[in-house]
Amino acid sequence: MDFFTQDRTHFFRPLTWGRRELIAACLKALYETLYGPGAGQAAPMTRERLRILFIGVLRSRDWSQLVVAETDDEGVVDLSDEMRLASSLIRDLEAYAWLESESDRMTLERVFRFTRAGKHVTGALAQLDRPRSKTRQRNMRSAKGHLAAFLRAYDPDDLLDAWDYANRVTADLQEDVEYFTALVRGLARDAIERKLAWTEFADFLDNRFRSEFAARLVADNAERHRDEILALLDNIRRLPASRLTDHRISIVAAVPRGSPPKTHAGRPLSWLLRQIEAAVDSACERKLPELRTAMRNYINRFTSLLRQVMAMETSFGMSAVGPRM
Repeated sequence: MDFFTQDRTHFFRPLTWGRRELIAACLKALYETLYGPGAGQAAPMTRERLRILFIGVLRSRDWSQLVVAETDDEGVVDLSDEMRLASSLIRDLEAYAWLESESDRMTLERVFRFTRAGKHVTGALAQLDRPRSKTRQRNMRSAKGHLAAFLRAYDPDDLLDAWDYANRVTADLQEDVEYFTALVRGLARDAIERKLAWTEFADFLDNRFRSEFAARLVADNAERHRDEILALLDNIRRLPASRLTDHRISIVAAVPRGSPPKTHAGRPLSWLLRQIEAAVDSACERKLPELRTAMRNYINRFTSLLRQVMAMETSFGMSAVGPRM
């Protein structure tokens, strides 16, 4: 499915206006409120609560230097009228498909939330603000958990989340391979300058390996969970037709429209299960071996350079003493 269709025709337009920094800050504040540590106790995001949140962002800093009113397509920005500006931001974000709203059944108030696209793009913006804040990767376990959840409740969103997490496993492993490749290049560059990147190596052992790579190689190892995931996929395939909701999955899942029948033969559910299985197979058969090789190359290269440095220092020490009489 093409991204810029229907209500997402001008999805990124708010981030091209002069007040784009303000809009991005409001989006990230909302993301933190809905998905941050305190999200479990959060009240429904009514229009009034959302307006108060955006006003808090407006008061958090001086935006006058960042808002270029003359270049805004939507007109002059009046920063002095906080209530009106916050309401305008809410309308714009809903109009351009970042937010969506529905009527709460209990209070009959409008309750706002991110659209699926708005949630993922804002999540990426939030991560850019904390590039060193890495959590333990649990993508493979999450994929398995959502497949099990689908078998309990038959909610298509669980299948879509399982597909998303399975794809993230491959992306994470590829990022790790590129990380070690860059480290090896850095060692070669430092060797030319007769330096040894001991600080980077110590940081890798003390921090990054323990917090990131150890989880992906042990607790979140794709090979460790592969058999259980394949068994869950088989259980879903064996479900009776009365339990399946293909029509809902075909609406939500990103099955490319107009694809040749031979490419996506069968029901959308079958196609989605094949994609999850293919992602797991790719992680186990291709990316994990590449990661182990890249990590081994880095450690071997570093230890080789370390031996050379130690040998040179030993040789230099012996020559400084000189021959004995």
